[in-house]
Amino acid sequence: MLVHELRTPISSIGSLTRALGDGDRLGPEERRQALELVALHTEHLAAMLDDVRDFSAGLRDRSVGPGAEPTRRAPTAPPHVLGPPVARAGPVALPELVLGAASACGIPAARLDVVGADTTVHSDAVRLRRIVTNLLENAARHGASDAPVAVSWALVGGELRLRVRSRVRSATGTTTAGAGLGIPIVDALAHSLGGRVEHRRSAGHHDAVLCLPSGEPTPPPPVGSP
Repeated sequence: MLVHELRTPISSIGSLTRALGDGDRLGPEERRQALELVALHTEHLAAMLDDVRDFSAGLRDRSVGPGAEPTRRAPTAPPHVLGPPVARAGPVALPELVLGAASACGIPAARLDVVGADTTVHSDAVRLRRIVTNLLENAARHGASDAPVAVSWALVGGELRLRVRSRVRSATGTTTAGAGLGIPIVDALAHSLGGRVEHRRSAGHHDAVLCLPSGEPTPPPPVGSP
């Protein structure tokens, strides 16, 4: 399963770079779009490698879990621990985040059904993108291939509720949540942001609902205050 998950963005990057290498094949606008897709697929590949690292760290020392901060290793720096999510939080536009995540994991626009207002939340954009990308990829891979992947969101009482819905494959209305690393990583990331992911099955559909606090954080006290 992991090999397949890595192969998808690598194959896409290869196809796009070959097209970019043919100087007469793409016009200026097509080249710009292709370069944007290469960047998205590269970010997605990097995020999956982060998932593998975090999951492996959790198996070694159980540090990846509710409220835990995974250890991040820089190529030329000693290991360090991520700061609190609120320290890296900022405004995140949901429509752009969802569409970018869908493009990164190879879901065609014709299969994506997005319903939601032009909403901005205050969160850690990197972790939120990793959560949404994993949920979308899981829905696309394990849901019925002839059905859309539906994404919707709403703000309810200061909480963001983002739902990713896919139609189950079997006639009995059952499906698996996926055999890759996505679900455990999503759960850990959601907990690190003070939220949770709920999985629901009804009427032939599987819903993954991300619930996160959406409001502005309480500002820190002034420096030097008691």
